[in-house]
Amino acid sequence: MCRFWYFIATTTIACTLCASVSANSKSAASLGTNTPAAPMTVSYNKVKTLSSLGDVYVYRDELIHQIFEVTRPEYGDYQIQFYETELTSMRQAQFLGEGKVLNLAWGSPGTTIAKANAIPIAIDILKGLLGYRICLINKNAPLNIDNVSDAESLHHIRIGQGLWIDIDFYKFNHLDPVAVPSFDNLFSMLSAKRIDCIALGINEVEAIYLKQKHLFPAVVMDDKLLIYYYFPTYLYVSKNSPALAKRIELGLTKMKNSGAFDDLFMRHHGKNLAKLELKNRKVVCLDSPYLPNKHACTAPLTLGNKMPAPNAH
Repeated sequence: MCRFWYFIATTTIACTLCASVSANSKSAASLGTNTPAAPMTVSYNKVKTLSSLGDVYVYRDELIHQIFEVTRPEYGDYQIQFYETELTSMRQAQFLGEGKVLNLAWGSPGTTIAKANAIPIAIDILKGLLGYRICLINKNAPLNIDNVSDAESLHHIRIGQGLWIDIDFYKFNHLDPVAVPSFDNLFSMLSAKRIDCIALGINEVEAIYLKQKHLFPAVVMDDKLLIYYYFPTYLYVSKNSPALAKRIELGLTKMKNSGAFDDLFMRHHGKNLAKLELKNRKVVCLDSPYLPNKHACTAPLTLGNKMPAPNAH
């Protein structure tokens, strides 16, 4: 009899404990559901010493900030981290692919970044500005562009280039630029009249000129020629961060639809573009090896009043 009541008592205690554990588990699960998710983290390479190369870097920082702000309702809080050690494009692509040190970068089709294990957000964040090239020239040897009308007629101009992807565009159009590994050596060669032009993107040319003119007083900005090729700049997100890619694409789309993207772009680039008087230049368009049909120059290039560069989308 005692054993019977002992069995009943222990069974009742065990059931009570099970019920208590079950209730506590449900309570914990309920609390977990209401616990805010950790902020989404974005990490990209930002080197302080490059800030002197122009407002484009400030623009990118502000663009990324706004992308995350406009997507707070859908994705919540975020944090931005900078990796401040200067990286080669190869190393940056490696880190981007791994998605641990970096999960965001920007680049153009054909570049090392574009070949990384990453998701491209195919909205041109620079509206093609890198494809609008203006020459830095030697003031004692101005460009002769009287007979320049197309790519073939550029043969007599010795264009100096760093070891950049731009070389692909010139070679695709049967031009032979002078490839120079050192950026500073380009200016030495231009000063010595060993090249005729250093072709730089219109978003960077003025800042680079102002930085170099004291060292190379013979170097000035040309005001007659504009070389154009289709050269969009995309954001690339590590494939290990698919939610981040969706958030960035949503943010860019929302900004474009609201007009915030155009406003930000013109606030950072509008004044410099106006100074360059793009409409008064002779335009030479180069075909692009990275377009599906390979020919961007079958129709005349037009420069709009507000947006001087064509939208990729």
